[in-house]
Parts: sequence; structure tokens; C-alpha cells
Amino acid sequence: MGHDYLSSLSLYDYVKFLSNVTPKRLYEGYKSVDKGYVDSIDTVKDRYNSADGSYNGYSYKSLDRSGDINYITNEKTVFDNIENGSFNYSSNLDKISAHSLKVLLEIKSYVKKNNGEFILTWPVSMRNPGFDTDTPETMASLNKIKSLLASSGLDMRCSPSAANLGNRYFMDSAYHTNGYGAKIRSKLLGDCLNTVINGKGGYDDSQNFRAVVLEMESKTPYH
Repeated sequence: MGHDYLSSLSLYDYVKFLSNVTPKRLYEGYKSVDKGYVDSIDTVKDRYNSADGSYNGYSYKSLDRSGDINYITNEKTVFDNIENGSFNYSSNLDKISAHSLKVLLEIKSYVKKNNGEFILTWPVSMRNPGFDTDTPETMASLNKIKSLLASSGLDMRCSPSAANLGNRYFMDSAYHTNGYGAKIRSKLLGDCLNTVINGKGGYDDSQNFRAVVLEMESKTPYH
């Protein structure tokens, strides 16, 4: 999927993408490209049978028996390496790319054909000066994205504020939570899906969950 996405970008958008990736991540990506790192399905199965959740980079080797990467670490996150301590996830999008719409609509169609329910939710995000769901600027950009998706038949569910976590709850990038972040994210996402799918719990997509998130964060060793 990553290769498909990058190959669909124009030169301008490709340069824009690179400008939002830290040098460390670029270097790691360069080292891992086309090196033939492919394991047999038997090797993957053996790894699953002995999975203990230890961290071995962003790969299946770091999965626990539940299929999650819930790495607990006291190491500094990528936030400490972001220039000026700010990261905005390129939230000022003018449009949804044709590639993204194509893939999302294909997935939605596939799920529907197989009697499933397609639910699109906000991804987890790192709370920082450049991206904070308590600020009008961030919410305006997110509402714009939500509107653009809706115009193409894609409804965004749940509250983005419930997925906007402190920088201490991320590990190797501004996209991957550590174990504590994953627990907070999963609990609130589960509450949302319980309402969307089962009509239970009374979750409100328009609610500001900042107070709830901060309360959950306060109960972790990172507080």
C-alpha cells in the first residue's frame, strides 16, 4: 500500500510528502527498500506461536499474541526530534487524493459485498502545538476533511479529540502509539464503535474528549 500510494503522487506531492518525514525515518526507509526481506508463512506462524510482545521494529516480529504492537518504553518519542516541537500531519489539505478515494471506496464496496459494515474513523494523532483538537485551526481543517470525504460518500465517525494523545504515548513516529497510548486509543475507539454498531453507550461524535483523555493519561506511569 505504501509503494502504491507513493507511486501515485505527482512530483510536487512527493516532495511535499518527503518534507513531512523526519530524516531518521527517511534513512530507515531507504535502508529497508528492496532488500529482499521476505519471510515464509511458516516462519511467520512460528513467530506467532512464540510471540511475547518484545519490540523488534515496526514489523510482525513485534506483535503480541493478540496481534498488537503494544510496546512499553521510557525512551524519548519522535516528538523530541521534530523541528520546533510541532507537527501538523499536513492537515491543511485542499482535497482528498484520487488514489485515497479510490482505495477507500474499493474497501467500502468489498466490505458491503461481504455483508460487513464499513466504518471510517479518525486515526490516532500526537497532541502538539501544530495539531491540537482544542484549537479552532485544527478542528477547522479536520471538519474540512470530513466534509470532503462525506461528499464522496464516506462518512467519518467518532471524535478526533478522542484520538489526540500526548506525545509521551508515541514511540518511533508521530503515528505509532506505545502500549499506554494504544490502551487509551482502543478504549475510546471501542466505546465509539459500540454506539455505531450496537446503538449502545451513547457515544457522541461531536463531544470534546480532551478531559476524558487527560484523565486516562493521568493514570499511566507517564503522567
